[in-house]
Amino acid sequence: MATAPGAASRSATPTWSPAAPMPDRERARLRAGDLLVVDEAGMLDQDTARALLTVADECQVQVALLGDRHQLPAVGRGGVLDLAAAQVDPTEHLTLLGVHRFTRIDATGRTILDTDYADLTLAMRAGTNPGTVFDALLARGQIRLYPDAAVLWEALAAGVADGYTASERVAVVVGTREQAAGIGAAIRDRLVTEGRVDDVAAVVTGAGERIGVGDRIATRRNDRDLGVANRDTWTVTAVGRNGALVATPVEPVGGDVPGSVTPPVTRARVLPAGYVTAHVELAYATTAHGAQGDTVTAAHLVVGEDIGAAAAYVGMTRGRTANTAHLVAADPAEAREQWLAVFARDRADLGPAHAARLAAAEAARYATPRPLEQALADLREAWTVEQCCLDGLARDLPRRDALREIVALESAHADQLTALEAWYEQTGMEARHAAARVDASGAAVAAETDRIRDTLLGSWDTGRAAARDAARVVLDGPGRLRLRRAAVHRAGEQLVDWAETWRPYLPAMPTDPQQIARLADRSDDRPRLWTAFDSYARHHAEHTHPEHAQLRATAVTAQEAHRHAGAALAHARRQHEDRLARYGRLAWTPDPAARLADTEQAIAAARQQLTGARARMSQLTSEPALLAQPADRLAVERDAWCAERDDKRRQRRASAPPPPRSSAGVARPRPEPPSLFEPRPSIGPSRGR
Repeated sequence: MATAPGAASRSATPTWSPAAPMPDRERARLRAGDLLVVDEAGMLDQDTARALLTVADECQVQVALLGDRHQLPAVGRGGVLDLAAAQVDPTEHLTLLGVHRFTRIDATGRTILDTDYADLTLAMRAGTNPGTVFDALLARGQIRLYPDAAVLWEALAAGVADGYTASERVAVVVGTREQAAGIGAAIRDRLVTEGRVDDVAAVVTGAGERIGVGDRIATRRNDRDLGVANRDTWTVTAVGRNGALVATPVEPVGGDVPGSVTPPVTRARVLPAGYVTAHVELAYATTAHGAQGDTVTAAHLVVGEDIGAAAAYVGMTRGRTANTAHLVAADPAEAREQWLAVFARDRADLGPAHAARLAAAEAARYATPRPLEQALADLREAWTVEQCCLDGLARDLPRRDALREIVALESAHADQLTALEAWYEQTGMEARHAAARVDASGAAVAAETDRIRDTLLGSWDTGRAAARDAARVVLDGPGRLRLRRAAVHRAGEQLVDWAETWRPYLPAMPTDPQQIARLADRSDDRPRLWTAFDSYARHHAEHTHPEHAQLRATAVTAQEAHRHAGAALAHARRQHEDRLARYGRLAWTPDPAARLADTEQAIAAARQQLTGARARMSQLTSEPALLAQPADRLAVERDAWCAERDDKRRQRRASAPPPPRSSAGVARPRPEPPSLFEPRPSIGPSRGR
């Protein structure tokens, strides 16, 4: 039903038993990081728990306590489950309420969960409405009545023997060991009569029980050398002449954790005569302490004065398919009274706080009644504590739910953001590498451009004087007597050749000799000339390095991918902020997971304090001073307390400073990816000087 971190065993002392005698003791050694699981921790006493936890600390292992506080308590000082639950983190304390053990056969013959009986067991566990539970069990045929104990024993022995004949595991739960021995002997006699147990070659234990082949027995002392543990159950397969027994383990009900402490094995054990005499007993019936933790096919509870609520709850929850209560009663009404008396005897260990409340209630019966005003003052204080807890829960529960959603959003966003940031960084690296390759290639193209341009300028300057002289001859003409016709002709041809030489570099070079002469005679437009030669030189250099254009295209593509990744990253951040906007300032908590853990701890503490306050209120309202008051006195006091509380709240609100004004719906800005605001490096060669 309930689990909590900690440690315990099923028989009030932690036990260890091997699957077989182990020559290698290292197999049983605890190692750092191991998880030590202790079942039936409700039966663990404080001294044993302290010793076990000390060993766990020394070995650096974790300990998990599993148990049900409403089952049987420890023999010594108990309350270990409650003490452990109060010390651990609330997230490490789990309460399980689902019941999956009980089954039934439906109308179609299928095996299904018996949810109706599961609900009845929860009512038995809590001890609520025992009369209603009895009526339901009687209607289901799970209550059987007998006129006297002898008839009960005879009928029970016959039923249990039939179960063993059908190879079923059966549990018979009684109040005392003497009753267990008596009913066990009756069951054994029935099995002997039916020939299922050999009573000829039998051994006799120190308690006077006869044991033969076919008997079901229990070992009652841990013995590592023999490979047996306390309350392990066995079937006798052979009896030695010296009183020794050969026994094989009883198989657990399929699908369940073994009821025995030792792991399930099939290897037989040889129990020496001395061990048999002192530490072996018949296992046909047992007390609730022996049955707790077992799961069997059918369970039978013998109800008597020695059975309390916890034992009845244990006995009526061992069987998977059947659980039956047997009572000696004249009619159902008398049986019902016995059932109610059983559940009035609560022997469960519900922790130190519960025990303290019971002790205080019992002591209050003999104490002098307190003054009325003092009782009312304590009651008003309890009301105040209760209201503070309710106010805190009203504040913290919605905050916890919102923080859970925020943590889930942050987790999902973190994964998306990690992927987008990785993509952004990758595309940025690729863009930088592409730009670096373009820069290297551009440097080579620029150097080639500079060389070609400077060469052309040098060649131009070298032939410029001759072209200017030829231009002057042409422009001066042959003279009036045309004596310089030959010189003009030669100069014209020289200029045409000069123009043809430079036309590939200077496409605007004229073709008419007179225009060529006028161009050659003028002073050079050096910037324009430099530009023309530089354009030609760059074109020629890029043609010489064809990979440069491809590198530039690759760089542009890489830079565009980087921009796209940055835009996607910024969009994801804005989208995440939009999702968080409805949570207000809570969304900008620096560490939502830590805030959630703190809030859950506060909720757990408030609930615990609320439970204490309500228990205190219940205790106070049961005091004689308040019970003697008129029926409406507490209602009047409650109204007065509410009015006083409301007045104090109004005064606090009036004196509190106004909260700072904030712009509703404006989210805290998040930085965009840095490169979106940084200038991109230019791609391609410089224009030179």
